[in-house]
Amino acid sequence: MSLEKFCDELISTSRALGWKTKPMPDYASKQFKGREGTADVVLPGKVVGLQLGDYPVLAGEIDLRETDQVKQAIKQFHNQVVIARSYMEANQVINTHLILRGTVIDEASDWRVLIDLIERDEAVCRKLVWTAGDKEGFSCAELISRTFLARPWRKNDMVNNAPLDHNQGLVERVLIGEGLSAKTAKQWVEHARKFNDRPLLMIPKLVDAWRKGK
Repeated sequence: MSLEKFCDELISTSRALGWKTKPMPDYASKQFKGREGTADVVLPGKVVGLQLGDYPVLAGEIDLRETDQVKQAIKQFHNQVVIARSYMEANQVINTHLILRGTVIDEASDWRVLIDLIERDEAVCRKLVWTAGDKEGFSCAELISRTFLARPWRKNDMVNNAPLDHNQGLVERVLIGEGLSAKTAKQWVEHARKFNDRPLLMIPKLVDAWRKGK
């Protein structure tokens, strides 16, 4: 799968979530917003800019055969991300992701170590590496499952149908085990459910129930 087709997969997945999605060629620009001339930094060759919901994404290709090459390439991508930031809103910067397609891999090389090196480095932005076409690499679906696009709960009806009363009973038993009366424990659970988004109202209710239950 080419980089372009992979970007199409990202776009399709984003749209399936109901997100606004569009290409962002400015993210792959060679000059900062508002400035004339090409930026005086070394930039990567091929980069695709996307906006997936609230997430700015830069997708590119990287050679995983040698550590020194990888380190130099990451510096180039960092430069590109810094340029891309000049085209983003301030609240978008924190969500920036760099997704890299690994080129054909020599099985004798330590490409897994290099992927780990790249993904652990969160300087400038979050990074993910996709090695399509390799039996032991990451498939497109596997990579997407590790990104902000993953929504596993959408496929699991059991979560939506969970017996919440069992959880309530467990909480009450724990509270009783900590010294509350059964009546007070039940009241605490009811107050927590009713005022869970209003803690300033909930706390006096909990204190009052505790005092009355002593």
